[in-house]
Amino acid sequence: MIVLKKLLWSSALVALLLSGCRDSPENQDEENPIDTEDLTGEVYDVEGNEDTEDVEAEGLEANTLVGAVTDIEPVSIEDYDKDKWSYADLSHLEHKITNEVFKEENNLYIGTDSESVMSLSPEFEPIWEDKNPYGYKVSLAIDEDYIYNPALGGDGSTDDALKALNKESGEIQYAIDLEDYAEMSEILFDDEAIYLALGKISDPEELTFADMASLHKFDKSNGKEVWSLDFDGTRLGGGRSHPYDLTQSEDLIYLVEEDGQKLVARSKEDGTEVWSEKFGESDEAIRLAQTFTSGDSVYVIDNNYVFYIFDPKTGEKEAEYQYNGEVPGAMVPFPVFYEDTVFWQDVDEDQHYLKAVQPKSEEELWTLDMDEHFLVDYSIVDGMLYAFFGSTDYDAEENTLMARINPETGEIVDLVDMGEHMSAKYNNYYRYMGLTEHEGNLVYFYEKHLFIFNE
Repeated sequence: MIVLKKLLWSSALVALLLSGCRDSPENQDEENPIDTEDLTGEVYDVEGNEDTEDVEAEGLEANTLVGAVTDIEPVSIEDYDKDKWSYADLSHLEHKITNEVFKEENNLYIGTDSESVMSLSPEFEPIWEDKNPYGYKVSLAIDEDYIYNPALGGDGSTDDALKALNKESGEIQYAIDLEDYAEMSEILFDDEAIYLALGKISDPEELTFADMASLHKFDKSNGKEVWSLDFDGTRLGGGRSHPYDLTQSEDLIYLVEEDGQKLVARSKEDGTEVWSEKFGESDEAIRLAQTFTSGDSVYVIDNNYVFYIFDPKTGEKEAEYQYNGEVPGAMVPFPVFYEDTVFWQDVDEDQHYLKAVQPKSEEELWTLDMDEHFLVDYSIVDGMLYAFFGSTDYDAEENTLMARINPETGEIVDLVDMGEHMSAKYNNYYRYMGLTEHEGNLVYFYEKHLFIFNE
């Protein structure tokens, strides 16, 4: 399918160029090439070839196409079951929402564009606020005891720390000193410990990103370091601020080493290597620079959209699967994993599809045509896929749609018009927009507005 698409696109491109030669240059608008490494990349507009689109549509319909987002009429959010959602207008606050939003019982914990974490009452009034000297580079985290507030300014900054905050008072219970480091991973923790990958810059005058990586375990009750070790890390690249995203099983931590070519499982007990497996060729290094754990397997994806699946205990390769699709640019949002199923996009020119595949069995389950919409973000909650769609007509600023989708069949169970324009452009990191799942509550936020969905 990918080869066919590329051949058809090449033919269409040649025809377009030949046609362009017959037109006066003065009447042509100069097109800028797409920079697929630009993490703020926006949707690109290329005149599609109708024959190519027809062939693709026919192929999808013959295989896995189950319909389009616009096949059913959306219900307005006001008419949607009130037991399934709630809304908060935070316009009275000075800050916009950024980073993460967690709902626990009746309280909210939000990240703000004032480089702070704030606790809000059931009436959405501030209870406490903890400020940082720098903007967020990684996400806030929460467990049953604390809110974890990361402050990292980069090389040469001061007061860098990971703070554990009391959820009721906002008081700092302890802080992990990070002043020697320029970059950090997302926060990973289990019942007893916090795990971080940290990066140093060996030559700040020559380098702008960390080139020396180390893995650390901290006692979650007091923040004291249990062990640390250096490893040959890999960088996410492009401009993203953190190079590592760790995953775990009960006894092991999974990360990628050696320029993104080797998956390594390390013991939580002491950090020693339990197993490692190389994958791909030199031009097939890991995509997204992170691992995924789902359905009793560990996954990595290379730059050619190949999934490699490993047994989490032994490292034995279980399967290798070529994904039949492409996600140009920054690949926002990342794929979503649910048991043995992976949900991801397939974007070709102005055609946007949401797909469900099972890499282990090499099976495509279903394809949903987004039909002049793009995928803003998505997540699995209580066995249901929630997907948020924005219109590709950006000037119109149409309302964002929320769809509840059966993950096995692709059937849209609910389609809701959220009554607000709450989406940036395709493939765009927008710091005031996000989706957070916590304790069965799915929070979708945009600037000073947020919706909370649940079953």
